[in-house]
Amino acid sequence: MARQFTGSFTRMMVLSPLIGAAAGALGIYLSWFIDVSSGASVVLVASGFFVASLAYAEARDRLLRRAARSVSFTR
Repeated sequence: MARQFTGSFTRMMVLSPLIGAAAGALGIYLSWFIDVSSGASVVLVASGFFVASLAYAEARDRLLRRAARSVSFTR
């Protein structure tokens, strides 16, 4: 997941545990709030983060392709 947000290995190594901790904390909170299994809620939150990172990467790639296309037309 962190690979979607950075090209630097060092930043990825810092971002990965932060994303994991956020998924764990949010999953545990949701399991307490909704009164469901904590493991399942952590997995669902982490899956949601993963889907969000894929959507972000796709949107970023589309914008970069559009920008590259507009630059190539102006030359």
